[in-house]
Amino acid sequence: MPSDPPPDDADDLAARARKAKVDTMQRHVLVCTAADCSPDGTVARALSHGVALAGARDRVGVVETKCLSICRGDGATVVVYPEGTWYAGVDEALAERIVADHLVGGHQVDDAAFLTNPLTPE
Repeated sequence: MPSDPPPDDADDLAARARKAKVDTMQRHVLVCTAADCSPDGTVARALSHGVALAGARDRVGVVETKCLSICRGDGATVVVYPEGTWYAGVDEALAERIVADHLVGGHQVDDAAFLTNPLTPE
């Protein structure tokens, strides 16, 4: 089991987390940027831009990831937590719907979601 970081490191990490708004996040969005999904980052940029336009950057974090191991090769795989909603084949148009309906509106895009596996408290 790793030990706690030294106090100076913990304070630095906490300050960096606050600056990145990690302490106010309500949703985290993981976007696959592997070769079969969205290697140019277009979908991640569309999601980030939509979140910013909606004024939700303090509540929604968008992170580019490598392969999420579930792809169809027709767009990005995107996962939204804490709901655990998985979307496949995400392009810029679907990214806009995900921002408006799910990330801002609070309702998953049912016709695009293929799996929901929410995080549950222990």
